Amino acid sequence: MLLLGCAGGDSAASRTASPLIEMLVLRNRAGFTTGPLQVTYADGRIDTVRVEAVEAWILDDGSEVAWSGRDGGGGYENEGQSLRIAASDSVASPRMVLREAVLIEAVEELRDSAGRRLVAIAMVDGGAGMPHLALVDPARGVVYRARYARLAARGDTLTIEHVAPEGSPLASVVEQVTIRELLGRPVHVP
Repeated sequence: MLLLGCAGGDSAASRTASPLIEMLVLRNRAGFTTGPLQVTYADGRIDTVRVEAVEAWILDDGSEVAWSGRDGGGGYENEGQSLRIAASDSVASPRMVLREAVLIEAVEELRDSAGRRLVAIAMVDGGAGMPHLALVDPARGVVYRARYARLAARGDTLTIEHVAPEGSPLASVVEQVTIRELLGRPVHVP
């Protein structure tokens, strides 16, 4: 009886020790709806977190979770989305890191050879279908934002392709910047 009482799987300490291995958004995929997160930990526990998520991603080897929501504001047909990040042991207490007037397509963790970390958010607008990019320091917020841009290469140095809008006489432009430099930049204020 004492063993069962001590082995409770719902403590914050056990969640910290057990990373996330799978995450599902429980929503009707046929429409543009949201739903709660179903989180599975390495120790076998499954939790449902009551949030309004569209899509979700596991970050930092399962110690963090990110999800998009429909409260970005504005955009083509009010499609704007937001992004929240939370530690896996406190998913119910997220931090809003991004609010945009476009759809969030993908969230990807980037690391340089020194282990410095950025989160890349690939976005698209539903009207013209043009790509947009934001790079987030998970500890501070957005350090890079560009319309009509996408991440073309990864590594210590990131290659960002700035795409000319359709019908524009401008050519695409390539920019290179290091993760170290980006982490030293000030945070963008929305």
